[in-house]
Order: sequence, then C-alpha cells, then structure tokens
Amino acid sequence: MLNPGRGAGLDKAYVTLERGSAFLARSLQARAALGVAGLSGAGGAKVVGNGLRELDRFLCLMLDEATDLVGPRDFDNSAYRRRSNAAIKVGIFYELVGQHGPDAERLRAIGRVRACLHHCRGVVHDPRLWDDLRTAAGGDIEPSGQEEGRDRLGMTFGELRQICAFYAQSAAGLMAACRATRPVP
Repeated sequence: MLNPGRGAGLDKAYVTLERGSAFLARSLQARAALGVAGLSGAGGAKVVGNGLRELDRFLCLMLDEATDLVGPRDFDNSAYRRRSNAAIKVGIFYELVGQHGPDAERLRAIGRVRACLHHCRGVVHDPRLWDDLRTAAGGDIEPSGQEEGRDRLGMTFGELRQICAFYAQSAAGLMAACRATRPVP
C-alpha cells in the first residue's frame, strides 16, 4: 500500500488487476481439471477474448491512477485517461517516471490476439497472428493450432496462464515504479 488517501485509487486498481489475473488463470485451470482440452472454438475464443480485454482495461485503470499519483503537475491526465491502448499508456507512464516498463510489444501482441479472439472468434485472417500468440505467451512456446494447419487461433491453458502472469507482473512492476518515484513516508 502507498500512503493512505493519496494512493488509495492505485491500491484498489492494483488489487483489481491482481485478482482479475488470478481469477482468469484459476477459472481456466478448473476447466482443465474437468478435462476440457483447450480454449479453441468460437465460444471459447470469445470468452478468452473478453477475459483478456478485461485484464487490459484493469491495467489501463491502474495506469490512470499511477499517473495521477506520480505524474508531473503539468501533465494532461484527462487526455491520458481517454486513451484505451495499454501499450501506449505504459510507454507514456514509464517515460514520465524515467524508468523501464513492461514489454510494450508483448502488450501490442496480446491486443492483436485478443481482437482476433473477441471479434473474429479466433479465425486467423493474417498468418502473423501465430507470431503474435508466441509473443503474447512469452515467446517460448509453439502456438497451438499452427502446427496442425488450422485457421482458428486456439489457445492452451499454459499460454493463457503465461499471459495472466504477465499482467500480474506488470501490476507489481507498476507499484514498484510508483514507490520508487514517490517513496512511502
């Protein structure tokens, strides 16, 4: 927790993102325990896309609170809050505080995968989406479905668990950046 009152919004946003990441990973782990093989298919794709969209929104809200707390006085917070692209917001925030933030390219890749899952129900219209899935999941996996020549983006529980962990790590890193910029009294 930062100092009471002044950082309460950031603390709440942190808890929301942390819990959201854990909830999405845990609920998918429960599906795996029930014998559900993966997250492919139009219905599963839409559910995963919605879950990833929520995590991204939680990160954006946390960034808004962090910028309110540690951003310079002359910074236009209202324009910043209107932005909805987490990768851009992360870049702006960490530039403001003079630190290195989470992988913006990974956030952009997650965004493209999320859009494919949510809007196209996982139908791959661009073969570069396989590389985006690899980047989104941390780079050390072979995206499920690609080796089978399928035209639908299928995501494994492991891939999604890696993405959820990335959001949780991003939240922890954002809190650390705020503490470093504005030490707790």
